[in-house]
Amino acid sequence: MNELYQFITGSNNAGVRYLDQALSDPNTLVRMAWFALKGEDIINSISDYYKSEITKAHRAGVEEGKKKAAPKEQKVKEESKVVVKKKEPENREKARIDISDIW
Repeated sequence: MNELYQFITGSNNAGVRYLDQALSDPNTLVRMAWFALKGEDIINSISDYYKSEITKAHRAGVEEGKKKAAPKEQKVKEESKVVVKKKEPENREKARIDISDIW
């Protein structure tokens, strides 16, 4: 904001105000007039375009992510049941269990 204030009210070393200097140049005068008339609309249009492109890219990324993350069909495993029966020792005096008795 200070830069605009300096441009409007400030002057160079020769005492010529910056705004007067700009208005005396035909190219600068036309650019200022064009921007005054159409600048805001053009900036809004550009901003809307990029917002739209960002939204499209975001949606495409979300859809791609959903496709990659979709669970694939999983095969249903049949449950296998293992039953281990405890063997009775042949003689009660033999209380020690060996691994071969279990397996």
